[in-house]
Amino acid sequence: MVPREAERGQSFKGAGAYYLHDKNEATSERVEFTHTENIPTQDPDKALKWMAWTAIHADELKREAGVKATGRPCTKPVFTLSLSWHPEQKPKKWEMIGAGRRALIALGLEDHETLMVSHTDRPHSHLHLIVNVIHPETGKVNNLPYSRKKLSEWAESYERAHGKIYCETRVENDARRNEGEYVKHQEPELDVKTRITALYQRSDNGAAFRSGLEELGFTLAQGKRLVLIDRNGKIHSLSRQIEGVKAKDIRKKLGDLELPDVDTVRSALKPDRQPRETETEAAPTQKPQIVEPPPRREPSPSEINRMQARHLAELGAFYTATNHARLSLAAKLDRQYGADEGKLRHDIAHLESDLTNSTRLRVWWLKVTKKIPKTAEQDLRNLKLTLENIEWRKAEAERAQRIQEEQRRFAIEERHHRERLELSPQEPEDQHFENEYGDEPEIDDFGPTLDF
Repeated sequence: MVPREAERGQSFKGAGAYYLHDKNEATSERVEFTHTENIPTQDPDKALKWMAWTAIHADELKREAGVKATGRPCTKPVFTLSLSWHPEQKPKKWEMIGAGRRALIALGLEDHETLMVSHTDRPHSHLHLIVNVIHPETGKVNNLPYSRKKLSEWAESYERAHGKIYCETRVENDARRNEGEYVKHQEPELDVKTRITALYQRSDNGAAFRSGLEELGFTLAQGKRLVLIDRNGKIHSLSRQIEGVKAKDIRKKLGDLELPDVDTVRSALKPDRQPRETETEAAPTQKPQIVEPPPRREPSPSEINRMQARHLAELGAFYTATNHARLSLAAKLDRQYGADEGKLRHDIAHLESDLTNSTRLRVWWLKVTKKIPKTAEQDLRNLKLTLENIEWRKAEAERAQRIQEEQRRFAIEERHHRERLELSPQEPEDQHFENEYGDEPEIDDFGPTLDF
């Protein structure tokens, strides 16, 4: 697992234009799926508008929540990060969303509005998160202190929980930081071979490929064959770093380049960065550290009883929290829309009665005497559209809450199943829990066409 932060941005619309479409195109073929958190809609475009509204009205949210409007206004509310899995890992959709949620918890952003976007344009699975750093209820800004350190520690725990350590350097650095030593943050590499292969495939010519390699820290050189030299002076066979391409095809594509020899490139390196080991043409493949599970033993009846009691208590707490959340949402929607909805219904009933129960002459007279507006028919349509928009917002918020409840229940039941398997291996392993929406609900109802 490799988490990466991008620079903070100002525009949610700009973030959506990049992450929800193909690069420099209007199409969206690379988008595998999208998912929202803490936003009452699953439509990504409307979700971005919702996030922008929250950022614009941050001061109003603070006043309503009783928070002092101190400090500078947030000019860059858009925080984006990506989560990348190793190419040999093939996480499912719900696993990727679950990892995104846990990353948000690690950063203290679990209550913030988030849009998740999964792309398929890389050999490895990866998920992008667009997060609004302004809290949707209090209007306060999360400045994300020590965010990279928190993400590094979370990524290490994620790999341990899944049984393999893919980035041993990160483990060493985290241990040194915990001992009080300063260790400069350095983004871990996903997989050098995968990155070089992708770079080769998207490069139109040898010059573009060489420039891309230099950004990755490699220099092309001519030895007995084409080789790569890294920053430490180690030599790597180029053909072994590019999957699915023959050496003769690589030489043909790079034939227009004039390459320095190996000695020239290595002599240009600083002495303290040259390798002490014997040169090898191919870097050894670093095998992931396998975390061996503890030996299994037969559980005692008391252990099984304690586990069952804990599972029942957790489900009871979940349903109690669910009922409380539903009541809280109903009260919140009533505070937010109740007065406007009541007035709209009254105005619609009054105007509709005048228009439908009156003759044309009486309607004309009511307009002349200004008892109803001259544009009464159009006003009635606008009032109905506004009421429809409010009703849709309320229904979408309730539906989003139900979906999140089903997702949490699904996660709890699946975790309970895994715990039962660990304790009692006789239980069938092919059990699979599904909620009424499937593994992850697909929402096609985008509501009214009105912008908000």
